Amino acid sequence: MDGGSGLTVAVIITAIIGIFTLIINRGMKVSEFRQAWINDQRADLAKWGAAALTLARQNSSVTRAADFTTLEETAYRIRLRENPTKPEWADVLTKMDSVRTNLIDNPTTAIEIFPDVKAIADDAQVRLKRDWNKVRNGEVGYKVLCFLFPALFGVLLVMTVWAFRPDLNPFGHEPAKPVEQHLTGSVRLIEPEKTVTPVKAVPSNPTEIHRQRG
Repeated sequence: MDGGSGLTVAVIITAIIGIFTLIINRGMKVSEFRQAWINDQRADLAKWGAAALTLARQNSSVTRAADFTTLEETAYRIRLRENPTKPEWADVLTKMDSVRTNLIDNPTTAIEIFPDVKAIADDAQVRLKRDWNKVRNGEVGYKVLCFLFPALFGVLLVMTVWAFRPDLNPFGHEPAKPVEQHLTGSVRLIEPEKTVTPVKAVPSNPTEIHRQRG
């Protein structure tokens, strides 16, 4: 594996791990917030129901003011948690308003509101169960990540194998061959220079020939 392929694989692995970590951490944080929201909603619903039943029994004028304050305070907290663009607790809030009106209209007479309070509790349980399922199953991004994880892991594994074994990569390219240089135009051959051997002159005079031999 060459340095370029190793660097590419390292960058891809780091990026995938970073994305996985970001999505998982965000999903866990959102689930924590949703769980806290469910706990607070359940606690306020319980306080509201207890205060409503206490007011309906007309125990005493001393505790009535405190109970009514609890009724109003918890009701407004529940109302403020409602999503204004996507109402999900509209039925529960409508029934709570009906019970409140009944309690105000009968300040000194004991009334029977248990069926109404129980109906509110039943509707609230359905909503809380739905929100709890979201916490248990995870957020949308987390579920998508779990769905795509096998495919991403497979791609990463294949790329790692190709990085170490480029010969197994069907999409790889053969190394480029050196470019052949071609001569263009006419080529003129130069003949090698001839070496001329000097020839000695032959004397024509016999006396001169005898002198050279002597």
